[in-house]
Amino acid sequence: MRRLAAAALAIPILASLYVPVLMRRSIAARVSLVLGIGGLLGFGAIGALVPRGTLATAPSTPAPVASAAFGPNVATNVGPGEPVDVTFSHPMDRAAVADAVSVSPSQAVQLEWNAAGTTLTVRPATRWTTGTYYTITVGAAAADREGHQLGAPMRVAFVTRTATLGRISATRMDGRAADVRTAFRITFDHPVDVAAAVKAFRIAPEVDGSFLLPDEAAAKELTFEPVAPLAANTVYRVTLDGAFSDEDGALVGLSNDLAVRTARAPAIVRFRPQPATKDVPRGAALSVRFTMRMDRATTATAFTVTANGNPVRGATTWAEGDTVLVFQPKPALPAGARVTMAVGAGATARNGAPFGAVGQSSFSTVKPKGTATARSASSSVPIPRRQ
Repeated sequence: MRRLAAAALAIPILASLYVPVLMRRSIAARVSLVLGIGGLLGFGAIGALVPRGTLATAPSTPAPVASAAFGPNVATNVGPGEPVDVTFSHPMDRAAVADAVSVSPSQAVQLEWNAAGTTLTVRPATRWTTGTYYTITVGAAAADREGHQLGAPMRVAFVTRTATLGRISATRMDGRAADVRTAFRITFDHPVDVAAAVKAFRIAPEVDGSFLLPDEAAAKELTFEPVAPLAANTVYRVTLDGAFSDEDGALVGLSNDLAVRTARAPAIVRFRPQPATKDVPRGAALSVRFTMRMDRATTATAFTVTANGNPVRGATTWAEGDTVLVFQPKPALPAGARVTMAVGAGATARNGAPFGAVGQSSFSTVKPKGTATARSASSSVPIPRRQ
């Protein structure tokens, strides 16, 4: 109707435009022009009366879509007992989905749904294998509650976390050798059952000691502390013997067995003055050289000097990287005395190794200068001359 009205309203406009033209044309031309204008108006009117065609499709419910269909989304570091969710755009037919679910590598799983039926939770029946790439596939036949199928398989991919490994180390080292005062530390990638780890601990030769235990039942670190220094120059082997699990129930492995040799015990290289030396100046410095760097405090305490059995006082200094102890007597040593230097068992190396055996050396100082012997003069009695 609107088009019909528009055609009618167009007649006066057309007439005002074309009537002056008609008046200047021949009769035949006038007739042709009128017929043409009439045809145009008639066509417009007819077009206005005839309705236009429309394109329409019957409404349809779209097929359900899994969240994985919107792009790759590979979850990482998934725990051995951690569930994995698959979310759909429509409430799903649980039985149809269950028939269409598969896991690769093959794994027994439990399926759980949220109340709306849109989120499927896939949980391992026991636990996922650590360090493994898994795919959960929902086949094309899976359908929603209205029977609409996926039409194409959907997949969710994830990688489980690495296995828990334990690493054993000595807490105190001196180069490649272990300090005899060392403890042994075991660290894990993930928390483990503390009681089980302690039970699995082994050290040979056997050592009396105790663990520094955390307050929690599961921890990532344990430390074994010997109650006394270890034996010097001895190989100790530390391991974890027996199966036990981490906090997630996965078995714990061991990346290394520790075999470490303790440092050698220190020994004396030489004394100065050398043993049995005579006529040593009273003010001479005394010294003792060791095979390794020594602990200053313990060694100075264990070092003694006596002269004829009496203690000698003096000042102690160190040289050559703490391998040489130097003792300067104050006051000077007595003359003509037998002087003895000794290093007791209390001396220790810087690496904690105790002194292996007591060492000592003796020498003699210069004798005192001789005193002049008074010679008795013969007294003469004057003899009177004879007159």
